[in-house]
Amino acid sequence: MGELMPVLAPDEQGYLVGGAPAFDRRFIRAMSFHQPEGLAAVVDESGAYHVDFAGRPRYEQRYRETFGFYCGLATVRADVGYFHIDPSGRPAHSRRFLWAGNFQEDLCPVLDRSGFHHVRRDGAAAYTARYSYAGDFRSGIAAVQGAGGAFHILRDGSRLHEVTFDSAGVYHKGYAVAVDKRGAFHVDKRGRPCHGHRFRAAEPFYNGVALCTTHEGRSVRLRENGYYEHLPSSAPRASLTSLRASLDAGARVGVFVRHAQRPRIVSGWGGEVLLDEQGVEQSRRLGCAFAGVPVSVVAGPVGRCQQTGRVFAEAAGAPQDPALSTALGEPGAFFDPGRPHEVGPDEFGDYAMAYLANGRARGMRDLEVACEGLLKTLKGELRPGLTLFVTHDLFVAGLLSFLGLKRPTRDDWADFLEGLCITVSNGGPPVLQRFLGLDELRQC
Repeated sequence: MGELMPVLAPDEQGYLVGGAPAFDRRFIRAMSFHQPEGLAAVVDESGAYHVDFAGRPRYEQRYRETFGFYCGLATVRADVGYFHIDPSGRPAHSRRFLWAGNFQEDLCPVLDRSGFHHVRRDGAAAYTARYSYAGDFRSGIAAVQGAGGAFHILRDGSRLHEVTFDSAGVYHKGYAVAVDKRGAFHVDKRGRPCHGHRFRAAEPFYNGVALCTTHEGRSVRLRENGYYEHLPSSAPRASLTSLRASLDAGARVGVFVRHAQRPRIVSGWGGEVLLDEQGVEQSRRLGCAFAGVPVSVVAGPVGRCQQTGRVFAEAAGAPQDPALSTALGEPGAFFDPGRPHEVGPDEFGDYAMAYLANGRARGMRDLEVACEGLLKTLKGELRPGLTLFVTHDLFVAGLLSFLGLKRPTRDDWADFLEGLCITVSNGGPPVLQRFLGLDELRQC
């Protein structure tokens, strides 16, 4: 490893070259040291200039502003305009600009009276076109803004592709952020979207993941294949006590859970398997916790989901047959009936884990699309008081994973009566919290 460069660190009196005890000058402003020149741009009472590791000025000249060295040249601003100097302080060319960026890949974006463009190290224009804005080159590509919109150019000024956007960023690891009328997204080097989403804001991909903000203001992590998931939530999980308090205050509450305990399925898919005695008791105790509260029940078609909801409602004092929802099973929100997965029950566990990890699997809807649709369905089905939604483990694991409330594993997939709480109070935004029903019942 190479030797670490010293840093220009601030203290109460200004910026000091760290690790240089013989040097006691403080600066008003300071930038980082750049290799291989070993120089940093600083400002003190005399003006702006560059210093070495010991804090010594490299040259006598002072400027209004100085910037870091890139490709062996630094941009400076003097009374006559912006230009470039070499490490000895000598001007690299005779041209002066209204503004200049930094050299990247031996080309620098500048603004003169003709508009934005790029120049070479000798100050000569790299091409004849002029723009309303020009950015840095990276991997031989730069983003520019013209009268018709934003697009990308190559080093000779020719267009990388013929697609135009409202705005465009630099390419990073093969993709660039672009903006159209619908929002921000990512494009490949042909200008084609690499996913179908639009965001309020999007950052470039970093090792396959980009931080984005949805139009609703949610922060999500986006994969290159288009799957996104919410950032992990720090919200405390919902308890029976907190839910009762919310209901007493007039909130509408939805509890979306896996059915109660059933016997182990020994063969096939087990659609005919009902709750065991302990599962019936779990359902009853959960219902008792909400006795006296207006309750509604929605369940998937499978018998044990219907049974959980029915026992719950009776114990809560509101006997009813659960409303049937095919979004909660057979096939449910996640399965694509037009593309069957053709995976047997013995292999489905690994298949489901891969689906949650990648957001994509044959026979399944794109995970973020399925989860957004399921959330919309749940919010639309909320009734006054408490609405219990009863479904299966994949639905719970998928939604909790998407919302960043849990990272399911094979050993901690989705327990009985585990799920999600949706609380809507006084017209405010829904509050989403994890719910661990069995843990709550053990504390009763």
